This record gives sequence, C-alpha cells and structure tokens, in this order.
Amino acid sequence: MNNKIVVRFAPSPTGSLHIGGARTAIYNILFAKNKKATCILRIDDTDLVRSDNKFSEEITESLKWLELIFQETYKQSLRFSIYDQYLEDLMDKGLVYSEKTEKGEALIFKAEKKPVVFNDLIRGKITIDAEEVKDIVLKKSDGTPTYLFASTVDDIDLGVTHIIRGEDHISNTFKQKLLFQAISPDKTPFFAHLPLILSDDGSRLSKRHGATSVLEFKKMGYLPEAIINYLMLLGWSPGNNTELLKFNEAGKLFNIENVRKSGSKFSYEKALWMNGKYIAETESEDLINRCIDLGMKNIEHYMYSNADKLIKTFNLTKSRMRLLTEFNDAVSYFFEPNIIIPEKLLEKSILKNNTFLNSLKKIKETISAIDDFTSENLDKSLRELILYLELKTKDILIPLRIILTAREKTPGIFEVMELMGKELCLKRIIDCSVSTTR
Repeated sequence: MNNKIVVRFAPSPTGSLHIGGARTAIYNILFAKNKKATCILRIDDTDLVRSDNKFSEEITESLKWLELIFQETYKQSLRFSIYDQYLEDLMDKGLVYSEKTEKGEALIFKAEKKPVVFNDLIRGKITIDAEEVKDIVLKKSDGTPTYLFASTVDDIDLGVTHIIRGEDHISNTFKQKLLFQAISPDKTPFFAHLPLILSDDGSRLSKRHGATSVLEFKKMGYLPEAIINYLMLLGWSPGNNTELLKFNEAGKLFNIENVRKSGSKFSYEKALWMNGKYIAETESEDLINRCIDLGMKNIEHYMYSNADKLIKTFNLTKSRMRLLTEFNDAVSYFFEPNIIIPEKLLEKSILKNNTFLNSLKKIKETISAIDDFTSENLDKSLRELILYLELKTKDILIPLRIILTAREKTPGIFEVMELMGKELCLKRIIDCSVSTTR
C-alpha cells in the first residue's frame, strides 16, 4: 500500500447525478476524511457519443450543492494522449491484438485465461473462474479508449489506492484487475463495492418510485445536510442508533469495512422526516436565503417588505415544515392583505356555526381593546370572553383560526395573532363579518 492514500469519485456524464452516485461520493469523502487522504473528482467522459457536457455541469452543480469537496479534479476527455502512451506500452509487451471492423480498427487486450481473485474490503474474497475471463477492448474502432482501459490508466497515473464504488461494478473489477496486473502490478488498488440503494419493494431505486436525482431533491426543498445525513446511513451506521449526524463527525467514525453487504431501502418518508429535523435546527435567516435561492419569489418579496417579521414567521413555523417549499404556503397569510377561505372549510366551520357568527362582534371588541398585542394578553382576553359567553373553547378558537389564516392547522393561534398584528387580525374579522351577512 502506498503511503499516500488516494480515492476517487468518477461519475460518467451520461445522465443526472443519481442519489446512489451521490452516496458513493459521500462514502469516498468520508473514507478520505477518516484516513486524512486525498479524494479526486474525475469525470469519466471517454464515451463521446453518450457523454453530454450539460450532464457534466449538472453533476458539478449537484456536488457543489451537497458541499462535497474534492482536492483534485480531472476530465478524461482531456487525457487521451496519456491513454495512448499506456496503450503503446502494452503493445510493446505483446499483450494487444487488433481487430478490423467496418468502422475501423479496434485494439484488444489478450487476457490470460486463469481465475481472477480480489479481496473486497466489504465483501471479502471474490473470484471468477478461468472460463469467464474474456479479452478486453482497450480502444474502440472510432479511436476512443474504452471506459475500462481509461479508468484503469487514470487510477494508476493519479495514484489511486482505494476504489470505492457500487456493486454493479464488480464485473468490471475483474477485468480491470487483469489490466492493473499487466500495466503496473504494484499499483493495483484495494476495492470496496457498495450495496445498491433499493426501493420499498426491494427493486433498484428508479424514477418510477419517485425523485432519484440530487437536483430533484434540491428543487423539492431538501437541505443538502439532510440528504447527506440520510444517504450516508444507507448502508453504514455509526452505532448507538444514531440518526442525526454531522458530516465531519461521521468522517471521524467511518470505517469502510463496517458498510453492509446487503442493499438498503430508500424511504421517502424517512428522508422527509430527517429534512424536517434539519429545517427545525437551521437559523431562520439561512432558511430564508435558501428559499430565495430556490426562486421562491413571494419569500423574496416578504424579505424586502418586512425582513424582521419574516424571520419571526420562520421562527414560528419552521418546526412544522418538512420541505423548504412548504414555507410558500406556511407564511403567506402573515403578509397577504386578503386570503381566500376554501368553500368547504367556510361552509363547515363558519357558516354553519351560529355560535361563532353571533360572537364575532364581541371578539372584535375584545381584540380592539388589547393595547399590548401579545400572545399572552390575547390568550387571557379571549379565554375570559369565552367564559363570559359560556361557550366552548373550540367553538370560538377553531373558526377564529380559519378566518384569520384560511387553514385548519397552524402554530398556536395566539402566537399567530401576535405576529399578524392587531390591524390585520381585525381586518380579517371584519371581512368575515361582511362576507357572512351577504
């Protein structure tokens, strides 16, 4: 083993960054943090037909959003001359033969037909029999290097000591092990193959199950810290049933040999729960900035019109949110002059509640009389009114919540009223009085 430990994350830009790929990046960086090693980002874009620069940019954007940091970055399409040098060395050793096709000449590695063995850091010893060993195309007839060859050359040339990737690459590992031995046996890295991320039905997670790309989760309103926390626990655990764990702390505890062999099921509900926990713990100013970054124009408008009030609304509501995008609806009634109460809610809770309608005038008078408009004073005054009217609390506070917010569920009604302010509360009560007498 080299003194300098180097790992790499090597996505191919043929599609968006899948959360399975994101977890691979996370585990590579956790491993590097634990070993005080170098982690390389390498864009494996030798397939010039299927690779697309827009996906390269999207992958980079996804990793940046997740705040995953790499010490070095490379792009295979800029390294073709290096692959040619290594190919010439193999040809000089007599290990390559050519095969002509209609499109050109392919160069192929002559594999020795013997069992191939490697020791997986997660799965232990893995072997394929001699009859399963096939020759390996190194250079395609279009003149471009194959993924297997370019990846092997780069791992040798860049000093990669540990390859941590998904279990779907195990078949590639056998082929690359032969290439490592032929090119530079002393630079053969260690391998660790991660379990797949599965859906609830046990199949491989795909778009038919829900969002799968990193940027989809961003657009839905997830925090990157929550996504990282959730993904790093899909296959590994720090012990003690710990569920909420900061990335840097995880790096101190991470051990690749403790990664499970079996696949882990992705639970969208659990991911939502964890995101809600992170939202509740994040400073409101930070949450507001993230909402604005997501293009939530109403949040941006409220920020410019009354930043102090917006921060207070986030303080009041964030413990109830599971996605950033939920703040659009959760805070709007604090700022908008007019609200629309859903017809069914109005009919059920207001129009058929004569007790409440008959009490509206007294409610308005009580609220008007409160000089120091705090939740404590609102609580005291309105409960005294309810006792005086000999009514049930629910007959007043439930419909009051609805006419003030157009919602059945909100944070505590008195805290909501304090933050809305007396003027807006009275306006909504007057609006209700007018609309129900028409």
